Amino acid sequence: MQKALASGKPVHTGSYRRDVADLPLRLDIVVPLVNSGSPARGLIVLRVDPRRELFPLLAVWPVPSDSGETALWHAKGERLLALNDVRRQPDSAGQSSELLATSRLPPALVMRGEVQPGQPMQVSDYRGVPVLAVVRPVRGSDWWLVAKQDLAEVVQPAWRHARLVTTVAALALLGLGLGSRLWWQRQALQQARRKGDAQRQQLNALGILDAIANSSLDAIFAKDLQVRYVFYNAAAARQIGKAQLEILGRSDVELFGAITGAALVANDAAVMARAGPLVFEEQVPGADGERVVLCTKGPLLDPTGRLMGLYGLAHDVTDWRNAERAVREQEADYRAVFSGLSEGVMLVDPAGRMVLCNPAAERLTGVTQQQWQGAGVVAPGWAVLQDDGSDMPLAQTPPGRVLGRRAGPAGAAAALPAPRRRAGLVRTQRRAGEQPRHRLTAGRGDLVHRGHPAQAGRGRTEPPPRAARATGGAPHAGAAGRPRFAGARRPLQPHHHR
Repeated sequence: MQKALASGKPVHTGSYRRDVADLPLRLDIVVPLVNSGSPARGLIVLRVDPRRELFPLLAVWPVPSDSGETALWHAKGERLLALNDVRRQPDSAGQSSELLATSRLPPALVMRGEVQPGQPMQVSDYRGVPVLAVVRPVRGSDWWLVAKQDLAEVVQPAWRHARLVTTVAALALLGLGLGSRLWWQRQALQQARRKGDAQRQQLNALGILDAIANSSLDAIFAKDLQVRYVFYNAAAARQIGKAQLEILGRSDVELFGAITGAALVANDAAVMARAGPLVFEEQVPGADGERVVLCTKGPLLDPTGRLMGLYGLAHDVTDWRNAERAVREQEADYRAVFSGLSEGVMLVDPAGRMVLCNPAAERLTGVTQQQWQGAGVVAPGWAVLQDDGSDMPLAQTPPGRVLGRRAGPAGAAAALPAPRRRAGLVRTQRRAGEQPRHRLTAGRGDLVHRGHPAQAGRGRTEPPPRAARATGGAPHAGAAGRPRFAGARRPLQPHHHR
């Protein structure tokens, strides 16, 4: 409380324990009543049960996960203390701790400066299990937020894709082996008639493999150690507009020229040097212009494990890249129009919090987007007044009625007296934004200056009749004739809205 009185700002205690039955774990928020004097002469203490209000938020993981966990930690003296129950240690909030100087937990590494905040790290957690973790500070507090997931669960999709690539590589290797064996069988057919059935089976198998390769929509190819093509399926031939016989036995330099060929050969060399599959985004000349392909390349080994070449599977992503570029250009056009409007426009979420606004809204209200963001639909320092001069509740304002769907069509208006000004009104409109099935997702607001030229000579603020009816009255005069834009302030009642 002394800290709140001295700073004039709300402070919190962090979660702590008391040996009481009704609320053993608690978190207090102390708010000074700054309008009571300087320093403040009164305080409001909000006591929160973190198990009901805070811990459920930390327990939510954005995607299905068996090991994903979020926890809050802070340093208390020389020890690192958990502020919430960790996943596999019930009732550990405020009790699970380690020495800060020797702990290898993720928050301890960040606090000691060994790892930068926000940098992913592979460490062991409190269970001694390898995890992938990220630690970030909680703004305005000495808390550290730790998000972690078991490393085994993180790499599981990569192993699944690796098995798929390995399977394809095995099929390609099998195809070359079958082809080689078929050639030797044809040579021995005249000497060993009894092996005819086996040779026919091999021919059938080769035909099936060739049908699969030539039916694929993706390019499939193989090269020897001199990076000359020894296999090229029909899709690959169509992609570059050449017949298969024109490609076999030739290199990329011979087919595509020195510049493109050198880039492809460099990728082939990296695959052979690494002795493992790699993925490249390559540009190759095609029948209808240059194409962008996502190509997976891997080494080909003979039965003894000796390198005999490489294989490749190329998927054409030209349309995807063009679509991405079009989306980026369209987004830039929209942002230019939004920023260039002379009418102020803002977007609020269904809870009435301002999400973003354009420069015209900042200019009309005198409030920057950073200052306004996260606040209510009415800009900080502005007020919508009732007949008695008090602040109008959000639910009764036109923006509140539109967001709540309780009255009137979208587009209701109200006049707001501008703080520290004697002339001029601002007209505000709110339009509800909807998605299919009529679920309210956001509101859009337009701000337009509606000052009266006649007021400049009279030196007083006098809203037009329509605006006065929308707000329920005009600004009241305070001491010494100064305009007063809000009535008696009432303390906000604490609530736990989520």
